[in-house]
Amino acid sequence: MNQPTEQKSNSMSYAWVGLLIGFGIIALVVWENTGAGVPNRNRDWDHDKVENNPAVVVLTSANWKREIAEGSAPILVDFWAPWCGPCRKVAPTIEKLAVDYAGRVKVCKVNVDDNQEMANAFSISAIPTLLIFKNGKRIADPIQGVASEAQLTRILDKVLQIR
Repeated sequence: MNQPTEQKSNSMSYAWVGLLIGFGIIALVVWENTGAGVPNRNRDWDHDKVENNPAVVVLTSANWKREIAEGSAPILVDFWAPWCGPCRKVAPTIEKLAVDYAGRVKVCKVNVDDNQEMANAFSISAIPTLLIFKNGKRIADPIQGVASEAQLTRILDKVLQIR
């Protein structure tokens, strides 16, 4: 009589192990498909798209001083990452503003994965974060999250009125 109970117990253990393995596989598939834990996912596509837009300047620590500190026009800087959904959502708006405000506002992007020291220097704790500079100094409050085109247009128009 002991044997059937032991056999039943073993088959229940196998069932639980199978169930746990199944959930583990599902979790890994979801993890992979959402890009969670894969910070470089789609980096080449997004990075190339940004680099091929002549209206947007890609900032690095190497060109920061030349582009920001020595610039006299207002400069909108987008701190972003390729894996960030909200960053990708606001990107077309940022690129449109770069074209609409060409010659009046310089639009730049900083990939925080590639330039962590720059993100740390400006205490960027969430992305997307937009900062506005003029004459090398920040002149407006940070804009975090997905901002609408209308909201960003109002802010940029206000900044352009500052002498």
